[in-house]
Amino acid sequence: MRRLEVKEQSSYKIISVMKEYKTIHDSFQTSDYYAQNVCLRAFEHLRERQVICYTENRGQSQTGEYRPMKLLISASELHQGMRSHACCPAILLKLLDH
Repeated sequence: MRRLEVKEQSSYKIISVMKEYKTIHDSFQTSDYYAQNVCLRAFEHLRERQVICYTENRGQSQTGEYRPMKLLISASELHQGMRSHACCPAILLKLLDH
């Protein structure tokens, strides 16, 4: 989601984030690849923890992957959290430095 913000998108659908994730995965040829249902559960956990939220209440009948979302933490909070997490994949830390 942060990478999409850098590309000047202020809200995004989970589908867009998944496409960005696939681009990263394909570019770096990492073995870490997660199925869409796993990613959807991860998004739900982030939403429950108020790291992300839906941008609007209308469209509640739409499934989550098609509803616009936004990131609720700053870039510095994201960097700090990822660097302090011992299990953070190296590829993500490398992307932070770019």
